[in-house]
Amino acid sequence: MERQEVWISPAPPRMVAVLDEVVLHRTIGSKAVMADQIMHLLNLIEQRLVKVLVIPTEREGHPGLTGPFTLLSLRDGRDLAYVEEALAGRMVHDREGIRTLSLQFGDLQEVALSPAESQRLLKKLKEGFDGTQLA
Repeated sequence: MERQEVWISPAPPRMVAVLDEVVLHRTIGSKAVMADQIMHLLNLIEQRLVKVLVIPTEREGHPGLTGPFTLLSLRDGRDLAYVEEALAGRMVHDREGIRTLSLQFGDLQEVALSPAESQRLLKKLKEGFDGTQLA
């Protein structure tokens, strides 16, 4: 929960997340937990703190199937990447590795729904978990 405080800091980070729709259907915890998690995402979107793009399940084979990664642009001008692997994660510092992941991120954004379509899908999924309808 302490890490969540970064969103209420005077200079919150800018975040763009591309999610595979499949992860939004997999119940982790309970339906109530899933509904709360999606509602939290929707709140961050409404506050313009986060942009979420969802790759719909109809998109067969997309560039993100190789595994999750995070691109970081630090205030000091450095770009880094963090790649999650089965046994551990690793930081990527070399330009070519970061360039490759940046291109992959662009490809992921191209196959994802628009921000507005993604937000509508998130609202629909939340309703499916808790039965309440959002405007």
